[in-house]
Amino acid sequence: MRKRSQTPRHPISPLRCALYSGVLLLGFLAEGQQDCTLAIGGKDTELIVQLFQLNGEQQAKMKQWVTAMEAHQEELSAKIKELFETHPQKTSEDLEAMAGKYKQLQEEMEAASREVDRKMLAIFNPRQYDRYVQLCQEAQRKPLELPENPVVADSLATEHP
Repeated sequence: MRKRSQTPRHPISPLRCALYSGVLLLGFLAEGQQDCTLAIGGKDTELIVQLFQLNGEQQAKMKQWVTAMEAHQEELSAKIKELFETHPQKTSEDLEAMAGKYKQLQEEMEAASREVDRKMLAIFNPRQYDRYVQLCQEAQRKPLELPENPVVADSLATEHP
């Protein structure tokens, strides 16, 4: 039996390793961090209540916003279903047009969800908001930006989605 050589076939030089690491790092930075959402209205709504120790008023507002958001999401889901059922799909141009319309509806759904998250964050007390930021950092996600103007933040907290 022959013994295989213990030396690597193609050793990677430290310079090449640094270059690969730099390329990977640039790719990660270019992609950016994902937003840190609360996903209110999802399956973890009760977890949000417990985790952030929401008071009764906050819970009532959240329930109100979730109800309005769910109604809006149902409308958008119906539009998506109608799009798939009625949009022409014979040519690649038809499919590209349908994909564009679908993407627009999906983005509208995401924006509505993100808006409810912002409304909730706008009524967090400082301790709750600090906890949110801490959790975002632990998950390596970017906290959602809130308006700096307290009048705008207050209007977000009182408007419906």
